[in-house]
Amino acid sequence: MSDDLQKQREDDYFVDHLVVRHPNGQSDKFPLPPEEGTALRLGRELDNDVVLVDPRASRYHAELRRTATGVEV
Repeated sequence: MSDDLQKQREDDYFVDHLVVRHPNGQSDKFPLPPEEGTALRLGRELDNDVVLVDPRASRYHAELRRTATGVEV
């Protein structure tokens, strides 16, 4: 394994992520914003940070926001 790939994996390990699991078994991993107050938007609409393909999800379904004590939905 190259040094760059190893470094990326080590750095990635310490970053908070949202994992979206799809019905077909595939999953996608999205890093949460490191800055306090920055939101990660989820929903079916294409202008969201994480676009959901599930018809049960709203166009603007949820926001994840980092706070001083953790992450709020």
